[in-house]
Amino acid sequence: MDLNVFRVAIQYFWASNVQSQEIPPTPLKKGGEKRPFFRGDKALTQRSWVAMLLMQSLRYASILLLIVGCTKKPPTEAPREIKLYQNWELQPGQVVGGHAVVSGLGDLSIALKGDAVYAPFDGRVQPHNSSCVIFSSEEIPVYLFRLCGLRSLNFGFLSAGDTIGSGKELQIAVLTRQPDGRWALVEPSKKIIEQMLLR
Repeated sequence: MDLNVFRVAIQYFWASNVQSQEIPPTPLKKGGEKRPFFRGDKALTQRSWVAMLLMQSLRYASILLLIVGCTKKPPTEAPREIKLYQNWELQPGQVVGGHAVVSGLGDLSIALKGDAVYAPFDGRVQPHNSSCVIFSSEEIPVYLFRLCGLRSLNFGFLSAGDTIGSGKELQIAVLTRQPDGRWALVEPSKKIIEQMLLR
């Protein structure tokens, strides 16, 4: 969590709850002795009044931080563009007739039912389009894995066995580099897919 967010949240709620509320003057007894300020049937001194407002501010700030913490964060990795050898008109991630294309020729669909997908090797996860990511690894540099349908994604460099993401259904395509620099869809390896589904 960014400390600047926490600091701004505290300043905001302190300004709106404490500074905007006037602390009632402390009445004096005869002889100049201070007596507590009464609110209903509870006695509140100036110190307890400020403490109460501070606790209220912290409670609101905690709620704000919880909301910010649960907000989906944008990927820190730059999107990776790939040129396909098989240049079909429709590709996963595109929209046709107002509906998203979730898979295409060469994709294998797997019912995850909420389970996670793991990195089969040390590698890197990069966004590809609105619904797909690309997993690459120096261990097999001539191959790429296009993974679609996942959420709660972990972008960047991962170790073998780290979670890439999870979802209800996974569409996976394996691509291999061609001499001209384009990528061709090939049959996914059963062994590698098992590595991605079982940790």
